[in-house]
Amino acid sequence: ARDTLYGAHIKAKEQQTGNLSDVLFEDIACEGIRSAVVEVCTGRQNCYHPPISHPSQTSVRVSDVTFQRIRMTGHPDERLCCPATAPARFECSSQYPCTNITLKDFYANVALGCTVRNTYGHSENVYPDSCEIPGTR
Repeated sequence: ARDTLYGAHIKAKEQQTGNLSDVLFEDIACEGIRSAVVEVCTGRQNCYHPPISHPSQTSVRVSDVTFQRIRMTGHPDERLCCPATAPARFECSSQYPCTNITLKDFYANVALGCTVRNTYGHSENVYPDSCEIPGTR
């Protein structure tokens, strides 16, 4: 995809409950990205645009999600067009962290790198280092 706004997303909105597991995102290439193309987001204020003023945590548990052979390159004007959004975000609830999230052959050639919070699992052949997922919790 070229000049895309969206890609592989998992989002849980406030007050949602449930489980999501055994998901595979594979062989995705995006050029000229303008926002978070890869995103796992459960109940944080900055998961929403525009941000909500009083976010509540969700009760959604995300586990066993693999991102394999993912390649992203930034928009030529990325520092001007999208300064506040990392193109890959893994931001999960502190109450229900995301577990067993795997990045394999994951390449994000973008200025802002990745945001990783309350997300645990495994990384193999990942660039840049900000996209590394810490070990199992």
